[in-house]
Amino acid sequence: MVHSANGDGIDLDAVHNSKISGLTVRENGDSGIHFGSPRPIMPSINNIVIGVTSINNGFRIGKSGFDLSWPNPDGAIYVNCVAIDNYRNYKMEATVGGGAIYNSSSINNSDVIKEDYFGDVGYALVNGKDLTSSNFISMRTKILIKRDIRKLLGMSYHSYLDGLEY
Repeated sequence: MVHSANGDGIDLDAVHNSKISGLTVRENGDSGIHFGSPRPIMPSINNIVIGVTSINNGFRIGKSGFDLSWPNPDGAIYVNCVAIDNYRNYKMEATVGGGAIYNSSSINNSDVIKEDYFGDVGYALVNGKDLTSSNFISMRTKILIKRDIRKLLGMSYHSYLDGLEY
């Protein structure tokens, strides 16, 4: 069990071919399990999370039980995972079509603040329902558009985004 960390319970950056299984992450300040990206940007690829339970995470700064952040184009597949009463149970904003959730659960006993986001995941079977959605614009594209607008207007932007293309 990973319990009461001030930040993420488990924070994975630029990991490849890892397996996380049979854990409980509970009451951590940020995300229960977070696939993010270090700077410069390097993605996580081909990871699997099996039978993990995430309970009451993310209330310190509004994070999720399971968080697959951009830029992780095939960052993780979640199988038989359970998210219970996190600030937001699932946030999947990798790259359109990246990652998947199979046979998992999202449980809200009235403590969840933000609704699940499956906008960029390739497939989401949660609570027995296909919740796969299709966004017109991926999170990556939104970030790059904001970068280009800020550059055009002479505003500051994150230089680690230089060199990334649409």
